[in-house]
Amino acid sequence: MKVVIILACVAATVFAAPGNNGSWRIVGGDGDAGTAPHTSPYQVSLSINGAHTCSGSILDDSTILTAAHCVVGFCDEGSDPTLIKIAAGKNKLSELVYNNKGKSVICHEDYDSWDIKNDIAIIKLETALTLTADIQAVQLPRTDIINEEVTFYGWGTTDNSSILSDALKYITMKTISVKDCIDKMPDKVGPTEVCAIAGTGKGACHGDAGGPLLASDGTVIGIVSWGIPCAEGYPDVFTRVYSFLDWIEENRN
Repeated sequence: MKVVIILACVAATVFAAPGNNGSWRIVGGDGDAGTAPHTSPYQVSLSINGAHTCSGSILDDSTILTAAHCVVGFCDEGSDPTLIKIAAGKNKLSELVYNNKGKSVICHEDYDSWDIKNDIAIIKLETALTLTADIQAVQLPRTDIINEEVTFYGWGTTDNSSILSDALKYITMKTISVKDCIDKMPDKVGPTEVCAIAGTGKGACHGDAGGPLLASDGTVIGIVSWGIPCAEGYPDVFTRVYSFLDWIEENRN
């Protein structure tokens, strides 16, 4: 069963359901970013209804890159993007201040909420961010990445209580080819997605969605999208940023 990696209490009835065992597996991070400065300065927290829902990455001082399934309800005409609040510059959720609002939201026109394809969106901010050592714009990839070590950071759930991690966690993974991913996954994986795996007990989970998957050079090669289910030994699936470079350039301004 395909499970979108989003905070369960926010969107489980729409996008996701727990596995047959009724639990969400622990996310076994390689480390705790804690309060260390400049750990993931590209990362923001998105809050809807007063709580962290997803992550995103900073493209520039007024543009956030995230997963479409995190914000799909705000892409339609007549929706209110100011209900999305953004916070940046801190590694602990408890220290984040959601002092910026969405001005507009653009979801990929071919986003498929059933198969979770083209899971990419851009949020334009009401007020530009002030870029500092702790708040920085991420670089987009120039080449595709396969069979390389990658890292992602997140505040997602770390045990089956569905309680978010206050401290930013990180996991080191390795990307695999689409063919290898298809062989390992019971659900469809396409060429515009990238898979990464860290082994059983390690992986993305609810609350990690929309966050950046970073190559060793710091470029954002993926957007946390979905998994089957959290940390069960299957690859995690990310939107392949390299496949959407033209779309990003067309919609970021």
